[in-house]
Amino acid sequence: MKISLVSWFIFSLYIATFFSMAALSVSGQCQSHQQQLLLGFKNSLNSSLSVKLGTWNQGTDCCSWDGITCYASGRVTELDLSSQWLSGEISNSNGFTGKIPVGISYLTKLVTLDLSQISSLEMPNLKMVVQNLTGLKNLYLDGVNTSANGMEWSQALTSSLPNLQVLSMVRSYLSGPIGPSLVKLKSLSIILLDDNNLSGPILKFLAEFQNLTSLHLAANNFSGSVPEEILQSPKLQTLDLSSNRLLQGSFQNFPPNASLQSLVVGDTDFGGQLPESIGNLDLLTRIELAHCKFTGPIPKTLEKLTHNNFSGPLPSFTSLRNLTELILLDNQLNGSILSTNWSSLPNLVSLGLGRNSFSGLIPLSSFQKLNNLAVLDLSYNHMSIDSSFTNLPNVTSLNLASCNLTKFPEFLKNLSNLYYLDLSSNQIHGEIPSWIWKTDLESLNLSLNLLVELETPSHVSPYMFVLDLHGNQLQGRISFLHQVLST
Repeated sequence: MKISLVSWFIFSLYIATFFSMAALSVSGQCQSHQQQLLLGFKNSLNSSLSVKLGTWNQGTDCCSWDGITCYASGRVTELDLSSQWLSGEISNSNGFTGKIPVGISYLTKLVTLDLSQISSLEMPNLKMVVQNLTGLKNLYLDGVNTSANGMEWSQALTSSLPNLQVLSMVRSYLSGPIGPSLVKLKSLSIILLDDNNLSGPILKFLAEFQNLTSLHLAANNFSGSVPEEILQSPKLQTLDLSSNRLLQGSFQNFPPNASLQSLVVGDTDFGGQLPESIGNLDLLTRIELAHCKFTGPIPKTLEKLTHNNFSGPLPSFTSLRNLTELILLDNQLNGSILSTNWSSLPNLVSLGLGRNSFSGLIPLSSFQKLNNLAVLDLSYNHMSIDSSFTNLPNVTSLNLASCNLTKFPEFLKNLSNLYYLDLSSNQIHGEIPSWIWKTDLESLNLSLNLLVELETPSHVSPYMFVLDLHGNQLQGRISFLHQVLST
């Protein structure tokens, strides 16, 4: 939960005032569970300079502590820790439940209101709660049930929060279109509305926010075509429109010196050919276009592209030294993968080139300088793997299915961190060597090979939960399977 101490104390003081209007606040015997919560709260803070918190001790009644006022029943109603030089964070064990009291709107000086990730809170009337918070700049209601239909939520915000800069209402049960009245919030810089039930078009006026740096509208039901102006917003750094399956769009042109660092439109109806001007995105660290309709050759400044219809040779990614993930699965790329100098990508963690049309002899030694490489998928191409010794010490997942292998690669003995191995659909013949069982593999796929025999191992990985041997020519009894099935 992102909540500042100041906001938390103000909210607590409001709760105290709210209850004080109903009954006289007098000292009583503190309720034990509230005493434990207060002590936990104290321990989460740096309170070495606080005089009041120095009186909070396990052996005394919490209603007698400085800064605490209770009902006669012993229920804490007021918390006053002003001028105590406290620092630290509030954990999410605050126990707030029920509806957010509309009286919170009387906190007219409030700058930040963060009630996010408290799933038991409900918003009885968004307009009533925020109606007087004219100075509010940051609003976080992630996970709060606002029950706002149609354009009510946008009208409620624009009529009361003229200075709003950060709007975060992820999973807040919003529905309907984004109301055009939202254009009045000229100071908005961050809009996070993921995982709601918003629908209709994405309106062009969102590009008019001169300070907009983050726009997240993923996992909604938007439709229509995304205005090109939004993609060209000069200060926009992150854009996530993914998982809106009816949302259409294309990339026409990216201006020089664009600020985009993260561009995510996967699982949408975006398509067309990527322009060469995508190379203008010098700050780009993440791009996801999975499950879209893009076609044609790939420009070079890309990171994560899957399930499209890209064709042509693999571009050089040598200018992207900070690249950590390159996934180009299920396309029509061809030529040699050695067109990229892999040693120039020292931060690469995941490399997926499977199910393309790459060809040629691929020496795995090309990857041995990638000390951070954990996931490598070269499966189902037209390549042959030169399995001479290579050092890939941190690889945990390796897929060499359909790579024209005729024997077990000896370098597998050196992969001590390997837990997933797929050597299926090759021409590996003979027997399964016993050393392969000495690893800590969790998943081993040796199907569709020419194996005829396996040595009875003295040890089988206790972690193995997938073993696929179908489509071979194995004969006789596999006597060790009870070791696998009993783990």
